[in-house]
Amino acid sequence: MIKSFTLLILTMFALGCTQSSTVSETNSFPGVEDSVRAFMESVSREVTQNGPHTWLQYFENSDDFYMASEGILVFPNYDSAKVFVNNKLVKLIDKIDLRWKNIRVDVIDRNFASVAATYHEDKTNAGGIKDSEDGYFSGLAHWREGKWKLRNAHWSMMNTHAKQ
Repeated sequence: MIKSFTLLILTMFALGCTQSSTVSETNSFPGVEDSVRAFMESVSREVTQNGPHTWLQYFENSDDFYMASEGILVFPNYDSAKVFVNNKLVKLIDKIDLRWKNIRVDVIDRNFASVAATYHEDKTNAGGIKDSEDGYFSGLAHWREGKWKLRNAHWSMMNTHAKQ
């Protein structure tokens, strides 16, 4: 009977420690999740208002930056993204309307957070033709030089067959 009671107490103590450590881990970086959410909202707002060149202000200007799409490494670093955006993207696309849904933020520490969201994007080309795309975005947000930047990004376009 005493062994059972001791085992019960130890089990309850262990569960209590597990629960309290989970709570403290969640709260150990207060404000980070809200800050990253605000960052993600500003990405969609600014890209929509100011056009495709705006993407560069949200990419981390370092060799650590990379972006993949549909399983292909599109930009191995920031410089390759900058060349593409400035020399091609701004000529191909006049306007982007980007909207996130179901933004997910997983705080890693005070300087890093994993971000993910479903997205809908309407792109209007130089000829005025609109193309729509739905998919899933994921990336790593990095607090650097006083602001959040995307250190890496991955875009997965929804299969048109899956939409039906």
